[in-house]
Parts: sequence; C-alpha cells; structure tokens
Amino acid sequence: MELLFVIIAIGAGLDYGLFKSWRQPSWSRTLTKTTAIISLIVWAILIGAPSLVVIALGFAAIGDFAGSRGDLKWMTVSRTAFFSFHVLYLIEYAPLIDRPLVEAGPAVMLAGFCAFVTIALCWRAFEALWLLALLHSGVVFFQFSVGQLVGGEYILISYTTTLFFLSSLLLGVEIFLLEKDAALRKLSGGAIWFTYLAGQIGTVIVLTEAYSA
Repeated sequence: MELLFVIIAIGAGLDYGLFKSWRQPSWSRTLTKTTAIISLIVWAILIGAPSLVVIALGFAAIGDFAGSRGDLKWMTVSRTAFFSFHVLYLIEYAPLIDRPLVEAGPAVMLAGFCAFVTIALCWRAFEALWLLALLHSGVVFFQFSVGQLVGGEYILISYTTTLFFLSSLLLGVEIFLLEKDAALRKLSGGAIWFTYLAGQIGTVIVLTEAYSA
C-alpha cells in the first residue's frame, strides 16, 4: 500500500514539474502540487516515519498549496509554513550529527557565498517579502550547514539538505529576478520542484530509518 502512495506522489510531481510548475496560478496547478505532497504524507505515515517528520510534511503541504496561488498574501503563508517545516527537520537532524565542523567547512562556506550572491542580486526586488525571504534563506542555509555535519550511515541527509538549499536559491531567483512570462521559468519551475521533491522523499527515507533503528 505504501508503494502506491509514493508512486502517486512521484506521478503528480512529474506532472506538476514538467507541465504546470511554470504556468500561471490555477486550481488545476494547485491540486496537482498538493496531491504530490499529501501522498507523501500518507506514505510517510504508512512506513512509520517519526511524528515530527509527518508534521513537517503537513507544514510543507500548506506551503505548497499557498505557494501555488501566487498572490502576496498566499506567499506570506507559504514562506511561514516552509520556515516551520525546515525548523522541524533541523530538530530531527541534530541528534545525528557525527562529523567535525572542519570537514563540512568548505561546503558551508561555498553555500554561504552562493546565498550572499543570490540575496545581493535579488535585494532590489524583495519589496514586501524581504523579511520573510531573509528568514527563509537563513533557516535553509542553517539546515544545509547542519546537514553537512551528518555522515556515516545517514549521510543521505547531507544530500537532501543540499537539494533543499538549491531549490531555495532557485526559488529566490525565480520570484525576484524573472518576469512572470519569462521563458526561463519553464526550466526554473521544474528544477525548483524536482530538487525539493527529491529532498522530501530522501529526508523521509533516511529519518524513518534513523529513528526506527
């Protein structure tokens, strides 16, 4: 049964990423995106994922729903929900840290530089969302940094946090730098969604394994 729901999630995810992620807000677009993440929630419950992971996915579903609507008020809800799910994942990562900071240093410094450049490029366009954008960028960067401190049998976390970080950077560029009808959105929309969805699936797998051992 759990396999069915992850297949639904991936199928809806492919539909959204390839055909709807770059289009203007619509209820069809919203339904497809939300179906993918809700299916992941059911899958996570069926495989015995930790409660915090399921709750985090619930916030992600709220964020995905709101983010698909496009309006400023919905974007505020979306960023707040995504901030919450990243914080919950951070709580789950913390007990798994087993690498010294010096080993993760180069990756963290490179990510910090990329985040700084992205924020600098987008700064003039932040408008009413600048505080939410900075808070969201900060927590995603911190999540990435903590993820790089997890190694050994749970090293997949370092990869999933990298995917979340890349998705966040691309989202910032898309929101604040690309015009709504820019051709590049056909590429950026899919890239944002697929890195994010892969990060979610990988996170559920590794945290379920870690906390059921």
